[in-house]
Amino acid sequence: MRIRIRRKYWTLRYVANFGADGECDEPQARSKLIRVRAGLPPKRELEVLVHEMLHAGLWDVSEDTIDRIAADVTERLAAIGWKKVKPPTQGRWRPKRADQIAIGDDLRYILRSRMWAIDGGVLDELASDIGVVLARLGWTIDDLENRPLPGAPLV
Repeated sequence: MRIRIRRKYWTLRYVANFGADGECDEPQARSKLIRVRAGLPPKRELEVLVHEMLHAGLWDVSEDTIDRIAADVTERLAAIGWKKVKPPTQGRWRPKRADQIAIGDDLRYILRSRMWAIDGGVLDELASDIGVVLARLGWTIDDLENRPLPGAPLV
């Protein structure tokens, strides 16, 4: 799957028998890849996807910071009800535009509250791009209109 992160393109691949859970090529690479181990449990898959896309968009941010932010984003998205559904295998499937916008908005809120030292426009663009990818991969929420705020205390 071809994905866009901050106006650059990567190929996202799920790889069987991959040594790590995920890996991202640097933004300056010619044919950029993000590799994710196939068969990860959904919550771990979400964390790895967010982690690698954060690397793609914020290459100069430390691994430790990316680890913490990706774990926090995953916990908060799961706590408010985001989950992965398997897209239909027949016909052309498109994610709901509302899911793309909503997950991008939730990510924007979380990233801005955790990474306040980074330009807000950069974080907004990154959150929107990650939201589009996650929605394309089947991440959705049952009750879109009544979802809690992502900053609400985790129960």
